[in-house]
Amino acid sequence: MGRGAKKQGMETKPSEKPEKLPVIAPQSTLVEDLTEVIELKSDELSNENSLSVVPTTTAYTMATMKEVLTVSQTAAGLMPVPFLQDAIGVALKIIQICEDASAVEQKVRNLQERISCLMIDILHHVTPEVEEENNQLLKGIEEDIKQLLRTLETINEDLQKISDQNRWIQAIYKELNLSTLEDCMDRLSVAVERFTLSNDLHDSKLLHELLGRLSSLANKIDAMHEDMKHRAIKVDVTADKVDDIHIKVNNIQKVLSELKRSGTRSDTLARQDMPLKPEIFHGRDDLVNDIAQLLLQEETSRVCIIGPGGMGKTSVSLAVVESPPIQERFPDGNLIWVPCIEATSATLFLEILYSQLQIPTGDKQLTLAKIISELAASKEPRLIMLDNFETPWNTPGGHQKIGDIIRKLAKLSHVAILVTMRGNHPPCDKAIKWQSKDLKATDEAACLRIYHDIYPGSENDPDVVGLLAALGHMPFAVKLVANLGLDSKWNAKRSLEEWLTLGPDLFDLNEAEENMNRSIRPSVESNLVKRNPNALTLLAILSLLPAGTSEQNLSLWAPALTIGSAIATLSQAALLVEKKRENSVSPVLFVVPVVQSFMQQKNRIAEEVRTQIHLSCCEYILSHACRVHDPTFPQKWKALAAEDTNIQSILFSSPTPQRNVPSHRTLEALVAFSWHRCDTKPSLEIANHVVTVAKASGVVRYIASAVWCLGKTYFQLSDFRLSCDHLQEARQLFNTFPPDEIELRRLGGQCGIDLVNAARFEYSSEISRWDFALTVAEECAALSDDLLHGRGLVALGFMMCQHEAWNAALPRLNRAKTMLKDPLDLAVVCQVISWVDSQRPRFQFDCAEDAIQEAWKHAELTDSPFIQAQISLDFCTILFSRDKDAEAWKYADIALMKASYTGDQYTAGEALQLMGYGYIRKGDYENAYSAYEAAYKKYSPANDIDLARCCKYMGEIDSLRGLDPAKQIGVHRRFRPRPYTRRLGPLTVRTSISVWRPLHSRN
Repeated sequence: MGRGAKKQGMETKPSEKPEKLPVIAPQSTLVEDLTEVIELKSDELSNENSLSVVPTTTAYTMATMKEVLTVSQTAAGLMPVPFLQDAIGVALKIIQICEDASAVEQKVRNLQERISCLMIDILHHVTPEVEEENNQLLKGIEEDIKQLLRTLETINEDLQKISDQNRWIQAIYKELNLSTLEDCMDRLSVAVERFTLSNDLHDSKLLHELLGRLSSLANKIDAMHEDMKHRAIKVDVTADKVDDIHIKVNNIQKVLSELKRSGTRSDTLARQDMPLKPEIFHGRDDLVNDIAQLLLQEETSRVCIIGPGGMGKTSVSLAVVESPPIQERFPDGNLIWVPCIEATSATLFLEILYSQLQIPTGDKQLTLAKIISELAASKEPRLIMLDNFETPWNTPGGHQKIGDIIRKLAKLSHVAILVTMRGNHPPCDKAIKWQSKDLKATDEAACLRIYHDIYPGSENDPDVVGLLAALGHMPFAVKLVANLGLDSKWNAKRSLEEWLTLGPDLFDLNEAEENMNRSIRPSVESNLVKRNPNALTLLAILSLLPAGTSEQNLSLWAPALTIGSAIATLSQAALLVEKKRENSVSPVLFVVPVVQSFMQQKNRIAEEVRTQIHLSCCEYILSHACRVHDPTFPQKWKALAAEDTNIQSILFSSPTPQRNVPSHRTLEALVAFSWHRCDTKPSLEIANHVVTVAKASGVVRYIASAVWCLGKTYFQLSDFRLSCDHLQEARQLFNTFPPDEIELRRLGGQCGIDLVNAARFEYSSEISRWDFALTVAEECAALSDDLLHGRGLVALGFMMCQHEAWNAALPRLNRAKTMLKDPLDLAVVCQVISWVDSQRPRFQFDCAEDAIQEAWKHAELTDSPFIQAQISLDFCTILFSRDKDAEAWKYADIALMKASYTGDQYTAGEALQLMGYGYIRKGDYENAYSAYEAAYKKYSPANDIDLARCCKYMGEIDSLRGLDPAKQIGVHRRFRPRPYTRRLGPLTVRTSISVWRPLHSRN
């Protein structure tokens, strides 16, 4: 017996029961033993009760493999292969642990099957049938078996730790256990790769003999299975057709075909012709010319095109090769295209090089030296194009083995090299001076040309631009979607709807080679990514963040993730894209839209990841939630704005069954985010959605806050009627809370103040505005809160100005000014005081200008675009009234810019009217007319007064064209658009065109 047999005999455990194992003769083949075991199992099952559960064919296969390995453990002592018996023993322990596991069954079964098949394969090759011929092989295999044994022992230790856990611990730490199993699978893969590369076991004709025997066994197992069903024995049919042994045999056949190819010498590989560049190719001309010029000079002739799949790297390289300068320098025969997509090992990469270079093999031995010698034999310039080089580069050991090959090629100065690969940096970039080109998406104009060239009927489709944006302007995706639209006669809107629903799976029915999933899978499902569980998790997380995020914020979205190695892996696989962000040194990390869509289909993102991202999103919002009066608002709203798109995608996407009923934390986050948008960039869609979710929850405090926010959002967007309706509803809800709910009562007071401000503009409201303003001011005073009391007085002062009670308003405003400390509150108080000063009998414009200037200083300390827009309008009006036109224009521009940002069409219209007046004062009637025309387009059809005023002014401007620019234009001030009018008194009145400002503030 060999050393392994002695060691096994000393360490046998009772559970292994070696005394019951039959001893097989050395001449027996393992496949024959397998047949005998199957027959034995069949006999045993025939005698079982008909109600017993019969294993599936997969279970039979695994059971028989285990039996064969158990028998072979003893028989291995007769084989001259050291450590083999030990390896079988450890493999059996792993299989036993796998059988007992329950927490992570599918992964365990995969590991169990791989180890079983590996050991069966090894045993079949070392059966002592041809000892004379295989003596040398058996001696050389010792070290590989020894290394395999060490790998199996570490896997066994890890699995034993999982097995020793209680069931409830297994459930809690399922993800951790899955990661451990993935690591086990990776270690096994590396061991198998090393083993097979070293010994070339799969190149043996015995493997094909084994396949034939397995096929025979498959027929026998199926016959047995049918016989059991015929006898009415209950069969487990929960497994799919995947359990059919024929499918497994077919899978083995496919593997053998690949292995046979990898063992075939290059004289049997057909040389592949270089394809042509695509018929439709736009947006890359400058890049193609740049690369061509680099390849023409020896010192810059190592060019690597990197980037994600689908960006058109191969298309660009083919366009380079077809360019006239390259064709002239590298005539036919000197352009060598090397398709590396199937070069899954260093050996196969060399074979493809041999084939494409058409190097005679002679004694059939393929060596790099022969390739180098062939290339060096002639000093004629040659260009080698290594396409899809990421395949050999990312194989186990590729960086060393493949790196050695390309470094030696790069030493040939007359050989130019053009590489395309998925990745973030070229191969061997420390040893080779590459000219690296990071290929980005094409621009919108180029994508439009591609789409329209393929689908000519789409030229006038307005939705094509949105469709291209959803595809991330990726040329390959644009091409596929355009072809789909052409074939199906879909317009862009329909194509976009299907894309948003199905993603890349939209093209799965396409049997052509060009399929988007086939382009994405090589990166997402590569061994490089699979070997790093953190990378897979990060890929899933970034696929849920459509706008990407900074590395700093990644720790907020995924606090438990090891980010560094994950980023490096995804970058290497060209799945991670970096984009510079304005005013920030931290780039945005994201995955391209087509990969995001791919990941979100077919449950590729685990529900645990989705839940974690949802929780992280809520915590992120609530940690930055504050209203505009908060001193930390300038910093916090920018943090939320940076993640706005991601937050909307996560919070407002369709809920999963696990999140149909939102938690209180989710509701708080929804309401907080709705207020954030109300204070910065109002969205009726968001506000209405939050109201719907809040009402579905039935929790009154969330409903009241959401309805209040909706009312304030309508106010910010100048829809005062609907604003009043929702603010009244919210106020009534707040009034239902008991008096001891102080905080909720204070919120109700602020809601009342907002209703007073909205009521000043809604003249059809049934609210008695003066009386209501007094009531709200008294309620706020009763809450013993200086902040609310002061704001209530300001609201009352607004209303008094509305009724021209200037003398009554001023003392209340001055009192409020002493009570309020926040810059935004002070800005509003000073703004209203400026109105009072400008309306008092002596028209105290000096005081009005001082007051509005103070208001602007306070407004600048806030980050509220609304208060800044309103105060800049008033500042502009007063400055025009005092003939300070240059300064007035500055504030007109600010008002228009701020209003445009927030989407406040009404305020934007007012700013444009002021600009129109400013142009008239310059005598520039053409621009004045355009300004009033633009203002007209800003107002809603219901705003008949402003629409009529713009029309009137445009008509009067027409009558002024051609007059002396020095003609003086009067100033006409109004503080209410309806129904009252008050003329301040003209500086000089020569026409009725006027500058006016309605009395309103949105704060």
